[in-house]
Amino acid sequence: MIWREEKYSIDAIIDSIGKIDNKVRICDFFDNVTLKRPDAIKLIIFTIEGEPIFRTIIYNGNFIKLIDDSTKTSLKSYNEYTGNRYLKEAQGEMIAYNLYQDEEFIRKMFSYRS
Repeated sequence: MIWREEKYSIDAIIDSIGKIDNKVRICDFFDNVTLKRPDAIKLIIFTIEGEPIFRTIIYNGNFIKLIDDSTKTSLKSYNEYTGNRYLKEAQGEMIAYNLYQDEEFIRKMFSYRS
C-alpha cells in the first residue's frame, strides 16, 4: 500500500459547502492515475452536520480503491469500493469525481465547489 511519509497525514479537506483546501494534491493524484503511476490520497470530507468522513483513494496502477470511513459519524459505517476508471464530471456548481467499473457507475468519490 502507498502512503505519504507522515503516518496520519491528510492530503485535502473538503468542508460542508464543498470548499477544498488543497486541490493541487488531488490534481496530482489523478494525473498519476492517468499516467498509470501508483499513488494514494487521504481526504476528510465534512457533512452538513459537521461530521468528518475519512476517504482514502488508492491507485495501484490498475485499479482504484475507495475506502469510505464514516465510523466517526452518526452513520457508523465503513465501506470499500473498487473500480478501474474514474470520470470528472460537472454537477451544477460542483466538480465530482466518480468511480466506475468499465461503464458501470460504482460511487461518487467526492465533489467540491468549482
